Amino acid sequence: MPLARPTPAEERWLALASRYPSLQARVVAEGRTGGWSGSGWPSRLLYALLGIGAAVALHGALLWVPATGVVSGVLMILLAEMLVARRRVLRSGLEDALHACGGAAIVFGLAAGGPEPAAAALLALALSVSGLRMLNAAVTTLAALVASLAVALAMRGSPGLGLAAAPAAFACAAGALLALLAGGRRLLRPSHDRMLDGLVLVLPLAAWGWASLAASRAAALGTEPPGGPGTGALPALLALALGTACLATGLRRRSHAALLAALACAAGLAHALRDVLPLPGHLQWISWGLLLLGLAVMLERALREPRRGFTSQDVGEDLQTLELAQLAAANALPRTSGAGPALAAEPAAPDPTSGVEGLGGEFGGGGASGRY
Repeated sequence: MPLARPTPAEERWLALASRYPSLQARVVAEGRTGGWSGSGWPSRLLYALLGIGAAVALHGALLWVPATGVVSGVLMILLAEMLVARRRVLRSGLEDALHACGGAAIVFGLAAGGPEPAAAALLALALSVSGLRMLNAAVTTLAALVASLAVALAMRGSPGLGLAAAPAAFACAAGALLALLAGGRRLLRPSHDRMLDGLVLVLPLAAWGWASLAASRAAALGTEPPGGPGTGALPALLALALGTACLATGLRRRSHAALLAALACAAGLAHALRDVLPLPGHLQWISWGLLLLGLAVMLERALREPRRGFTSQDVGEDLQTLELAQLAAANALPRTSGAGPALAAEPAAPDPTSGVEGLGGEFGGGGASGRY
């Protein structure tokens, strides 16, 4: 029996119906979604918490069973698959939480007492498989963060030392660049686009966070090498490089996730330069705010005329598009006497003034005709 999952076409129709509520009734009535439905963010978060609570309760009820993690994990995954097949709800939160918790329980049951890097890597793999199966971008993004933790655990010198933050930062930066490259391909499922958007938005922040941890640890231990940028400049360099790549990609592809990631990297760059610039902290933030305000004003004035699809004006003020919409609406109006060829073949209507003879005369005008 195949696993319950919407087809790419059904998922696209479902995304269209969720974006335009006026089309939802018609799309559902025509059976475009195949019986699948979606849910909003508030209910999704509530159901996710409910799913986590149900997973914890199920695991606690099976503590007396040998290999509790494996048994409870398998039961969670089976329960999630059964709920998906019966309810036919895409990313409802309940099934996603049960499926992800089931994979995590299996990993912890199999890797109990094993090395921490291996357990973290297996957990990242289980979460990525669960996210791809349930078409959930939040789970796949969490899997990428756990994978960076696995890199930090694996690259440390000994268990007594802290996490290797610098290798984890480079791993997150590489993942962000790969997500940017993969976003240029045309994907069939909207959920796959959301997965890449989640990676593009979160991994640059994770790279900056790991780099900041490495820089603060190097400054606290006094292990900065003499000369050269060292680890202290790593947060600024990564924020600058990733922010530039995200900005260029966002402008070229009109990607909101890449543009938001660029803004976050700009904030990270400003935070990383707070000890380099010879100004107090509050003056630095005021200066960055004035600079961003000036750039926003320049962009607003430069984009008053559309440039490659970008404009700062309201789209509703486009009179040409409005006229085309009015012509299309007039063309779509019903016609009582036919349409298309039938309307063209219809004979012309008679002139209402033909065949009507007035009472005036024919000679000399003014009624002087000689006929009585």
